[in-house]
Parts: sequence; structure tokens; C-alpha cells
Amino acid sequence: MSWLSGVSNAPASRFEKASRPESARGFVPVAKRWVVERSIAWTNYFRRIAKDYEHTVSSSVSWLYLANSQIMLQRIETFYQM
Repeated sequence: MSWLSGVSNAPASRFEKASRPESARGFVPVAKRWVVERSIAWTNYFRRIAKDYEHTVSSSVSWLYLANSQIMLQRIETFYQM
């Protein structure tokens, strides 16, 4: 079974290109891209994800869910300690 067969059964996705305004000069951070890059950087703190030890895609996805769950729980904990 190829990975492509799983893609055909996936729900439809919509992709948007995030770009800076044409009137802007110099460096302008793009908000959506910033969020994605920051999220990926947070998961790089987890060695198992950063080194790509997994043999299956489902195992990698599971570790990403665990890492993101831990990040969310830490953020909730610091929010309620204020």
C-alpha cells in the first residue's frame, strides 16, 4: 500500500500563500508563517522528534501529538499560576 492511496481518502484541504503587502518596505514578518515556524521550533526541544527515530508515519504523528500536548499543558499551567 502506498502513501498516495491514503491521500486520496483524506478530507479536502485548502492552502493559502501567506505573503507580505506590496506596499511594505524592508523586513515585514508574515503572521501565519511566524506561528507555524514558532510551533515547529517548540517541537524541536523534543529529541525524539528532532532526530527522526521513528520507522512509521503513525508513530511519528503520535509523538508529535504527545509533544504538542505537553507544550499546551505547560502553557496552561503557567497561565493559571499567574
